[in-house]
Amino acid sequence: MQLRGLPTVEARELLSSAAGGGVDGLVAARLIAETAGNPLGLIELGGELSSAELDGQVPLPDPLPLGRRLEARFLGQVRRLPADTQLLLLCVAADATGDAELLWRAADHLGIPAGAA
Repeated sequence: MQLRGLPTVEARELLSSAAGGGVDGLVAARLIAETAGNPLGLIELGGELSSAELDGQVPLPDPLPLGRRLEARFLGQVRRLPADTQLLLLCVAADATGDAELLWRAADHLGIPAGAA
């Protein structure tokens, strides 16, 4: 399943809402492009960047700070999963092919039960 980001108009609205105010047009365009319109990425950036960065008064950091809060949020969610599920998730993350058969062969090799999914 392939998910697409928000359309530009909706992405700008979400970014402005997350930022608590207006965002410079060029800044918004860059943030939308770099997140591919991903709503969670836009919300995170809207909360992470300073008002001067969002207004275009100072340059945006490179790379963008998409890590701290987002990483902490997902790490907390993953740590609450059973160990077998965490290992299966790691296998999924390590596989760039998206080949389900390959994933399940690796899971079988590692002793991960199907119920971990």
